[in-house]
Amino acid sequence: MVYEHDSSPHRGMSFAPAGDVAAVQVSVRRPKPMTPPKLGSAAVWIRWSGPSLPILVVASLLCLGVANIVARANFNEAEDGVLWVQGQEGVVASEIADGTPASAVGLSRGDVLLAIDDVPIQEVGDVVKALHESHEGAAARYTVLRLGAREVV
Repeated sequence: MVYEHDSSPHRGMSFAPAGDVAAVQVSVRRPKPMTPPKLGSAAVWIRWSGPSLPILVVASLLCLGVANIVARANFNEAEDGVLWVQGQEGVVASEIADGTPASAVGLSRGDVLLAIDDVPIQEVGDVVKALHESHEGAAARYTVLRLGAREVV
């Protein structure tokens, strides 16, 4: 039996004839042992940034959601019970809710608001600002114009 000589390595093996018997010479390469990356290195960041980034985003959004719920639960806005609208005469009471401080003092639809605590009111934003600056439970003095007569309620 004759074998043609093929000395080119095929996947780490080389074949060489040895008389009638073919000898197979196998060379084994051992890979370098992997050393764990050092803490703080870029390899650690790259390895863990993929799975941890979505977790960090979700955790941040949950914290913001909880903070929003707490802020809304503790927020107390002063409310007078009047829907104020901008009219030609100024800021006018459009609707008065039942059981509110405005209905208790006798404000009615069509009243024109001139001032709150002697601070002039020119637009609806001034009413909101005055209510935000007032303290909870504090009484406010409204100066209104009703049927041509000026009243303080």
